[in-house]
Amino acid sequence: MADDPHIIDFIARDKDGGVILILVEGREFDGSTERVVELQTKIAAYAEYVTDGGLVRDHPDLAGKPVRVELRCVHAPDPVTAHVLTAVQSVLLEHGVPMAVKQVRRRADS
Repeated sequence: MADDPHIIDFIARDKDGGVILILVEGREFDGSTERVVELQTKIAAYAEYVTDGGLVRDHPDLAGKPVRVELRCVHAPDPVTAHVLTAVQSVLLEHGVPMAVKQVRRRADS
């Protein structure tokens, strides 16, 4: 979750062999400065992991594979967070790391 910037939540491969760094956010977005900064910090850590070579160092088999970041959230971002995410996506793209935001459904308890 976004509150721990030191952990990459998930690393997955897409159907084309690319790499997806998945950030999971199950909490509701509230637009508060604290939550927005948490999210920005976590995304920056993901970007640094890619651009500084941490991903390839930890997973040499992923060298040369296209990488993207995906924020998977249960709740849609509020307007403040959505605005920030749009700006963050532009900055990441300038560094060759596309980012997508996907709203997912919470799994029902069995």
